[in-house]
Amino acid sequence: MLRGSKMVINVKTGDAQMLSGVKGRNKPGRVRTVLYPKQQTADAPPAAAPR
Repeated sequence: MLRGSKMVINVKTGDAQMLSGVKGRNKPGRVRTVLYPKQQTADAPPAAAPR
């Protein structure tokens, strides 16, 4: 889940940025994210190396 005011995606490189106009730590309206790792199954191939 992501929450912010603007998301910029560079389709050539695959890079993405989530932006917000709010400054300061723990301020309301600041970009927040919850990341869940992909679950591996026994028969799944290993994940690709980071770019």
